[in-house]
Formats: sequence, C-alpha cells, structure tokens
Amino acid sequence: MEAYLGNIIRYNRMKQKKTQHEVSQGICSISHLSKIEKGVYLPNEETLNLLFRRLGKKLDVEQDSHEKLIKRMDDFYHYWTYSDINQLQATILEMRKEKQHLIFSDRINQYLLFNIAYAILSGETEGLQKEMNDFENLELLSRREQSFFVLLKTTFLNQHGASKEAIRYIEENGSKISNEDISEFEYQKGLAFSYHVNPALSLIYMGKALASFSTHTNFTKVAMCKSVMAINYERLNLFEEAENEYLDVLRITQKLDNQNLYHETTYNFGLYLKNQKKFREALVQFMRCEDYFDSNKLHKYLLNLVIWETRLELDDLEEESKELLSQEMNQIAKLIKIKEKYLVYAQLLELKSSGKMKEYHQLLEKKYIPLLKKDKSFIELKLKYMELIENYRFNEKKYYSLIEKFYLNEIEMEMFSR
Repeated sequence: MEAYLGNIIRYNRMKQKKTQHEVSQGICSISHLSKIEKGVYLPNEETLNLLFRRLGKKLDVEQDSHEKLIKRMDDFYHYWTYSDINQLQATILEMRKEKQHLIFSDRINQYLLFNIAYAILSGETEGLQKEMNDFENLELLSRREQSFFVLLKTTFLNQHGASKEAIRYIEENGSKISNEDISEFEYQKGLAFSYHVNPALSLIYMGKALASFSTHTNFTKVAMCKSVMAINYERLNLFEEAENEYLDVLRITQKLDNQNLYHETTYNFGLYLKNQKKFREALVQFMRCEDYFDSNKLHKYLLNLVIWETRLELDDLEEESKELLSQEMNQIAKLIKIKEKYLVYAQLLELKSSGKMKEYHQLLEKKYIPLLKKDKSFIELKLKYMELIENYRFNEKKYYSLIEKFYLNEIEMEMFSR
C-alpha cells in the first residue's frame, strides 16, 4: 500500500471530525487504523475499500486522482524548466484543487516549493520573502527539495535586483544543487554576475548553461542564455558577437513563437543598435514592439522614451507626434510608479525637442548622470559622458574635467566587475 492512501484516510477522517474508533468500528482495530494512517501497515484491498466507503470515498477514484496529481507535479517541474508561465498557471491551479491529497504527505514540501516557484515566475511576490525565510528554516527537506529551494531563492534574489546577495548565497549553498538543477543554477549564476556588471564571469557561466540547455534541446533557455550573453558582449565592446547573439535569439524565439522573449529581445536589440548610432535600424526594432508593449504600462513608457530619442536623432519627429508621446507618458506616470531615472530621461527629451540645449546639458550632467551611476548603468553612462565631452570640446576646463570623470567611470566599472 502506498503511504498516501493512509494520508487520505487520515485527512478525510479529521475533516469529517470522526474518531479512529468511529471509522474503524467493524472493519479493523483502532491500532491497525492508526498504523494504516501512518503508512506503516499494509491492509488488504477489501479493508481499504471498507475504510474509504465509511468516509464516503471510493478507493479507485482516490488512486486515480493521486496518480493524476503526481503527473501534474512532474509536469510542473518541466514547465518551470522551460519558463512556460501559461502552463505553470494551469498546472498549479489544478494542483490546488487536489490539495487534500498532499496534506500530511511526503509531497507537501514539493507542493509548497511549486507554489513559491509559480509566485516568482508570475511576479506575485508580495509576502514571499517571509514565506521563503520560514521554508528555509525547515530541516526535513530532501536533497532534491534543498536543491530546488536554493535555485528558487537565487532566482528570487536576481529578480529583485539583489545580485550581490545572490552571488553570496550561490557561494554558500552551491554544494546543495542536484544534477537535475545544475543547468538552471549555472544560468542563475550567469544572471547574477550580469546584474552585478561582471560581464566576463557572466559569459563563463552562461556559456556553461548554454551548452547544457543545448544538449537537452531546451531552446527557450538557449535563447534566454544568448540574450544575456549579447548584453555582456556589448559591455565588453565585442559588438560583432553581441549582434550575432541578438539575431540568433530573434531567430529561435520566432520559431518557438515565444512572444514575450521575442519582443523583449527585439527591444534590447533596438537599444544596442541605438547605442551603435544605427538609428534607422533601431527604430524598426522599436516599432515592432509597439502593439505587444501596449498591455504593460511600464514597458510602453520605456518604449516611448527610446522611440522619442531615436526619432530626434533622425530629425524625424513632428511637433504633433512629440506632444502625443509626451501626453501618453504623463498619463502613464500618473497611473504607475516610474523610476526617477526615467522621469529625468523624459525631461531631457522635452528640453532637447524644444532646442533648449544648454538646459539639456546641465540636467544631463547634474541629475541624469548621478542617477545612472546609482543604477550602475555603465554602458549608458559611458555614452552620456561622451555626449557631454563632445558638447564641451571648446571649453578646455570643462572638457578635461569630463575626460577625467569618463575614465574614472571606466575604472569604477572594472572595479565593480571584480
């Protein structure tokens, strides 16, 4: 007999507020029922049928439900590995309907971990930190459960911008990772070092993850690895490699019909092209994102910013278009919280559009650059310093002061990467 059958008997007996005497009377002894509920005694099928009937249940129905639940749990891990949020949502909702089969069972930790995993991927993370802290203190975790929890916490820390803490946590708990989770763990390590602006180490770990995901033909994760690698190649000024990775990701995600990753990569590729001053090509990429980004107000705000800037560079922004962009962004800013960096970016575009270049450069130097430093946006910081240096090339004192700050930024980026 599987232990879960005893768990189901115990759960339903307690739910119906029946004593062991009431359930076992005329079927078996109280001590036998106690052992059955604990999964340490094997009764015959007739006894099991009688006990289930006493509780208004059918043995074969409960066995079938449990088998389906176990399959869903196996499916959940598969969907997690492939970052398939739609299938994850459908699976977790079905699992929650069958929660009674997990109560008091050896699968309850796995079920709780899956709920944490779904919350992380779906962004429903309110109160999750406390739940994870409580879970981490549990001692009765199997090696497999420990591994998955370490992976989940690393993912959570990366998702919330705590890359330094993620790296420390990785170093302290990496030995707990099982073979099943090693590919995803290498990916999360690469992601942590990317967020921590250490492109060289990020590329090393992403390369390992990429090789493993390729072997297992997990093309979704292959694309995700390549997307992060493209950003870090750009940070190292390896532009040909960066562009090749972006194009590879777009090709893969089109075949997979992964709309989210495709449009995210299209947007990042547009930023890359804009940074390379290929403004016409960049605008093409940004325009491809317009319809898809309409459903997310923050994404729409950021897209409007880069479209505005790119069109300014192309001298292709009519006054009416500028006003429409400005109005839409102001409306979004009233509905959701926008980071100060992006709000100042919008102010810069307003000044540049109006030809107020003196005020533009003052705001750029005094407010926007410090915000970029705070945000560790080193690539954009480098570009904005170069823009200021070009503007003040006839002001010798200012020019050399900015040159010094530019190289200090380069040193800081290198030090931060270590």
